[in-house]
Amino acid sequence: MCNLQRIIFDSIINLFLVYDLTSAAGYLQVSVPVVMQLVIRRYRPSDRDTVRALFSTGIQEHITPCFHNRMATPFCLAITAALCVAGYLLSSVLGAVVLAAAWMGLVYYCCHKIYSGFVKERLLTDMQDIPGNYLSRPGDDFWVAEAKLDGRVQILGMVAVKAKQSGKEKYGELMRMIISPLCRRMGLGFRLAQTVVDYCKEQGFSKVVLETSAIQTAAVGLYEKLGFRHVLSPSITEFPSWVVMLANVKVLRMEKQLSA
Repeated sequence: MCNLQRIIFDSIINLFLVYDLTSAAGYLQVSVPVVMQLVIRRYRPSDRDTVRALFSTGIQEHITPCFHNRMATPFCLAITAALCVAGYLLSSVLGAVVLAAAWMGLVYYCCHKIYSGFVKERLLTDMQDIPGNYLSRPGDDFWVAEAKLDGRVQILGMVAVKAKQSGKEKYGELMRMIISPLCRRMGLGFRLAQTVVDYCKEQGFSKVVLETSAIQTAAVGLYEKLGFRHVLSPSITEFPSWVVMLANVKVLRMEKQLSA
């Protein structure tokens, strides 16, 4: 029965992986040795469509890792195995596949709901009017990174900062940092994050804070190298609690104190 469960589990996982790679939010990340001159500049209104598209794909690419991470937990493995056994005993191998697929489909739905829901909400709010939300107040700003690729200039990354205040303390919040898969592991994430840190120092802020999800291990590692530390794990309140529980998405709040 263990071999049967393993075969069923692997088959269904592969089906979900194929679905994600062929969906609008999915794409293969291929490392290509490319030499490019990256320039970080302030956002311009003409960047809107490209920036919104990059934001959408950059966030939704975490759906599949989130799903795989959740399905690999003892909780989900136990339920999958129990459903396989129940389906096999009550019906047949087909019954085992159907029950396991239904369960895994529910988990995938929850992962998709959180990340795609976040994108949808942001595109209708702050990312709908970037100049109004990020370039109209002192202490706020929005940058993009561009380079010539395939004979034309393309936007390959972005980051924003919002001025915040708690009592008498003023600080900056790093937001919307996305790096295109075309130029990852090339130091662009470090440069964009450092741009925000340097800007916050110039503004006289006491610290820089940010929020990310635990599944984004590369981003978390980058922030830690820059001196950020995990200070809080806030609850996700925008979605039903059962969706958050099944997806098992954990938000990390990190901060970096700035020297005077």
